Order: sequence, then C-alpha cells, then structure tokens
Amino acid sequence: MSARTKARGMAAWGEIRVSVPLRFAERTRKAIAGVLDLAGIRSRVDGPQAETEDSVPAREVLGETTPGVLLRGLRTREGLTQAELAQALGVRQHYVSDMERDVRPVSLAMARKIEKAYKVSRHLFL
Repeated sequence: MSARTKARGMAAWGEIRVSVPLRFAERTRKAIAGVLDLAGIRSRVDGPQAETEDSVPAREVLGETTPGVLLRGLRTREGLTQAELAQALGVRQHYVSDMERDVRPVSLAMARKIEKAYKVSRHLFL
C-alpha cells in the first residue's frame, strides 16, 4: 500500500478518549464497543492512554449531564415514550416530562423505582 493511500485512510479517522474510574474501565470499553458495533462502525479500542494537550473533557463533548438528561437517555435506550415510562413508574406523563427537563428533581423514591425497573444504579439520578 502506498504512503499516499495510507495517509488518506488515516485522515478519515477520528479519535475519542474517555477517562473513567478504573473500576468502570472494562464495562465502559465493552459498552462503547457495543454501541459502535450496533452502528456498524469499525473501531479499535486501546488501553489506557496518558492525557495529552489535545484531550477534551467529556462534559465539553457531551454537554451537561443532569439527572433529566440521563433519564431521557434511559427512556430512549429502552424505546419507551414518556407515557410508557410514566405508567411503568406509576406516575403521570407530565411528571416524567418535568423530571427529564430538570424542572422536577428525581426523588430518592423515584430513583429506586427506576433502579428496580431498569437495572440501573439509582445514584445516577441523585
């Protein structure tokens, strides 16, 4: 393969680095690889890398992560409407809407219901 072809191929790639607590590293790697696989994206997942000057914090890329954003992401992942999620949690649809917009906080009791129903840590929402 010529150097010209190699250079053109490399220019088409982007790089995303994620830093997570070590105890979550393998789970995070598998989740990212799974998402990329579902999207039909060929990827390479490397081990830990030292931060460089080009590193960008996740918050800059993904925006603010609030309990409402996480709840909306969970609902979307599960393929549910707000009404369906509300029914599963025993509340009205507008309650779910308010939580997703961070107008209403996710209470501890609600976080426990979400944890039980969808097998995610309640601590994400508190």
